[in-house]
Amino acid sequence: MPEHSSLKILFICLHSPFESHGGAEQRTSLIFQALCKIGHVDLVCFSDDPPPAKHAGPDYEIKYWHHENAGGMPVAKIVANKLRFWTPYATHAKDPAGAKIIGELLQTKDYDHIVLRYVDAVYRCGLYHRNDLIVDVDDDPEEKFRSFFMGPDVKFKARAYYFLCYLLTRLYTRRFLKKTAHLFFSNKAQTKYSNSSYLPNIPFSKTLAQAGTIADPGSRSILFVGSMSYPPNYIGLDLFISNVWQQVLNKFPDAELRIAGRGAPAGLLEKWGSTPGINILGFVKDLQAEYNRSCMVIAPIYHGAGTSIKVLEAMATRRSCVLTPFATRGLTDVLTHKENVMVADNYGAFSKAIIELIENPELNRYIQSNAIQTIKRYFSEDEFQKRIETTINLV
Repeated sequence: MPEHSSLKILFICLHSPFESHGGAEQRTSLIFQALCKIGHVDLVCFSDDPPPAKHAGPDYEIKYWHHENAGGMPVAKIVANKLRFWTPYATHAKDPAGAKIIGELLQTKDYDHIVLRYVDAVYRCGLYHRNDLIVDVDDDPEEKFRSFFMGPDVKFKARAYYFLCYLLTRLYTRRFLKKTAHLFFSNKAQTKYSNSSYLPNIPFSKTLAQAGTIADPGSRSILFVGSMSYPPNYIGLDLFISNVWQQVLNKFPDAELRIAGRGAPAGLLEKWGSTPGINILGFVKDLQAEYNRSCMVIAPIYHGAGTSIKVLEAMATRRSCVLTPFATRGLTDVLTHKENVMVADNYGAFSKAIIELIENPELNRYIQSNAIQTIKRYFSEDEFQKRIETTINLV
């Protein structure tokens, strides 16, 4: 293998590695930074995030930056593609333009490593049949679709659709995951393949550097943070608002739920906006200020896969996090109820946990202190870098 300084790496991602406004962008950025320390990175980013001012740096060059399907595929076309079960691209559609871009790059340059963020990117770029890829799977697609069709309050048509996605994933994606060079998972329990390893989600170091504010014991501000275009986020939040929020308001009429994140469906925005005590913030530039004013953070997540970076970020900002058992996935070895988080296994327990933290500031401070110590002990950028370097050396 060539020396690190001469390694040529192609990194393909679906989120800007120069942004940090969401968990997907943060993990993409951390992987990109790690790769730049290992070799020279050619970057292809299929994103509608704005590109950086600089087209290249000492350790990278942007080869392509655009979102081919910024408006998204029509629902009918997505479903029709799923019904083409005889092709692996029924799982995720191939983007002809994206596949052409990658194909031309691979013809003109011999890369030591091809690294992709998400399995979706593999399909989009027409790389399903290659077996030399390093893929940050992050969220196990099979588990993600299973969580949707088996989740609470899912309508029949949606359940049937997700079941079809689950079957296709078992048939094609599982086959691909077994054969490729290496897989990263953010959930330790999902590293079931012999070619896989654990790459934990970690909060940004700047989050830790600013995490000195103690929650105001008189605050009634409760925060939710997440990309609202991601179904597990807006579905979980809607279940919370429909089944938990009124119980909190009955006890504390001055309580406020502040929702930080953009992209929620219009119908849900209208519903939430007409609910007492809810403040829809949309995109928040200074997220740290929102953490500082809150007395706790909630993570009512019931679907998805991987691990919830929002939980770790809340802990890193010295905030108690009230979460569902599902949101502890991949983190059960470091999260303990009433020690560094509050875990609620039903709607009633969720409202009781929030009320208890407001009524008992000492418990809230105890959990906050333990939360940030947990992050400092188990989730560091140095460990993240070492795990990626180890993989590059072995593959």
